[in-house]
Amino acid sequence: MWLALCLLPAVALTGCDPEDACCYEPDHHAPAAPRGLYTITQDERVELLWYPNGESDLDGYRIYRNDR
Repeated sequence: MWLALCLLPAVALTGCDPEDACCYEPDHHAPAAPRGLYTITQDERVELLWYPNGESDLDGYRIYRNDR
């Protein structure tokens, strides 16, 4: 199965020119795991740090925690 997401400018829903569309192919590859992960803890705070990821299509990571 193949899907493409096409985004059109939000100017008008009628009379849009398909030539103005920006099409993106889906990314089927997970980003690399953070490298060089370390923590700094003080008081009731924990800071997570790692080396930058050089992948151009990575926007960020989601961090989850378990409250005991």
